[in-house]
Amino acid sequence: MPNLIQEFIDNMKKKHNLKIEKWEPNKEYYPEYMFLGGDRGILAYIYFVDDDCIPINEVVKKVSRAESELDRPVFFIRNYQDLSKLYFETNEQIKNRLFKEKIESQYRADMDTVGDYDELVGILKSLKKNSVKFY
Repeated sequence: MPNLIQEFIDNMKKKHNLKIEKWEPNKEYYPEYMFLGGDRGILAYIYFVDDDCIPINEVVKKVSRAESELDRPVFFIRNYQDLSKLYFETNEQIKNRLFKEKIESQYRADMDTVGDYDELVGILKSLKKNSVKFY
């Protein structure tokens, strides 16, 4: 079975010159992927999410880590295996929902506010172009 995440990463590099790399995070609940600028500075982090629903306790831990320790945009990307159905949320979007809504046991993205593939590419290109540097 092909590695669908690697296919997505290869596509982003080949079509858009956007570099996403896997890394070995030193803490639990850190994203396993990072988006790099031309100088290899980390511009953002990425979670590839396989399910439409995520246990609320896992979401809270991931968002809390990102908010308090990563100091970079964090993207939660779903349906990466079919670019026409890809959607994503940012750490900020999820955090805002967690503060505003009572979510019992499973977190599900609000499909009225998620971004699509073209928006993701645009945001990543903008981050790269503006040379936002974090180390």
